[in-house]
Amino acid sequence: MEDATFRLPPRDYVLSTTNIVRMSRLYYLLAKTGEKEGYEFGRREFPNWMTDQLTSVDGNIENDRRKIVWDNLSPQSDFMGEGSKTMTVDRAFNDDPSFRWVTDFANIAVTPPTRNHLHRIQWRVELITAAFLISGLYTPRIEGWKNPFQG
Repeated sequence: MEDATFRLPPRDYVLSTTNIVRMSRLYYLLAKTGEKEGYEFGRREFPNWMTDQLTSVDGNIENDRRKIVWDNLSPQSDFMGEGSKTMTVDRAFNDDPSFRWVTDFANIAVTPPTRNHLHRIQWRVELITAAFLISGLYTPRIEGWKNPFQG
């Protein structure tokens, strides 16, 4: 049996301001709902949640150009030359122990970027997009594209 590969939406969509603003608003709402209902979905929990989502898939995740964004089929020590998949999420976000990137991401919900420079952080946006798609909390409506993570 061939190993499963899941492909993200087209790069133009993944790196669009529309995509990142929608996911940022979703994160912001989840964090605010969590505060009210007594569970944590803050900036320190978000990377762990992402890792949980990404590792729950029985296969690799690729972008539309067939580049592996997340590798679940290789031994953990082989992906990105590190020993842990959690470290892979951390590495995508510059190993920032303050998780300031999550705060910056949440701020996009309130103040969308005026210019799109998301190509500079493509891997980050791909990982966030994949995590939200896997969770089932977000599925973009793109003609001809079906969420491969949903049955």
